[in-house]
Amino acid sequence: MTELEELQQKHREEAALKRAKLKERKARAHRLIERGAILESAINEVKAAESFTNEEVEKIIYFSILSPSTITFISELRKQILSLLFLIRKGALIPSLNLYSNIV
Repeated sequence: MTELEELQQKHREEAALKRAKLKERKARAHRLIERGAILESAINEVKAAESFTNEEVEKIIYFSILSPSTITFISELRKQILSLLFLIRKGALIPSLNLYSNIV
């Protein structure tokens, strides 16, 4: 491989890495926007979300997540998902679009 070909290969690899990082950033931004919308919708059930500061929303989130009932719920949800994944890998369950509908 010539020096020019090596340089071109290096640039192709760098460009591919750059594209992958951009794709990851976009996916994260999309996920954060979706989850923020879910949170705001849930808060709106109680009081207008716009009336809370970021610090107040942070306290609400931590209070909610660290409550014993939420910790139990998250733990059980994880167990159910792991059980389903085990059955799928074993071939005992065929995944469908409605796979997780009965969990929540």
